[in-house]
Formats: sequence, structure tokens, C-alpha cells
Amino acid sequence: MPDLAALLRDAEAAGGVRGAGPLRQGSRRRVAGRVLLVGDAAGYVDA
Repeated sequence: MPDLAALLRDAEAAGGVRGAGPLRQGSRRRVAGRVLLVGDAAGYVDA
């Protein structure tokens, strides 16, 4: 993403890198009408 990289070139980090996971989440249904949950929303550990 060269445009984004150009915008952030001189930016300073707001803080250290943080992360959490994997957070197991279950979902009973992944489809509701015309809506399909994918990736993290669908409950996969590493989408």
C-alpha cells in the first residue's frame, strides 16, 4: 500500500505493539439471510 506508506512515513508510534489471542469464540450461525460472517466474526481462531 504505497499511498498509505507515504502518509505514515513521518508518523510516530503512539505506543508499543500490543496483541492478544487467539481468542476462541463460538457462533451458532454464520449465515442470516443475506449476511455471512467470515474471518474473526465467524469464530475462527486465525481467520
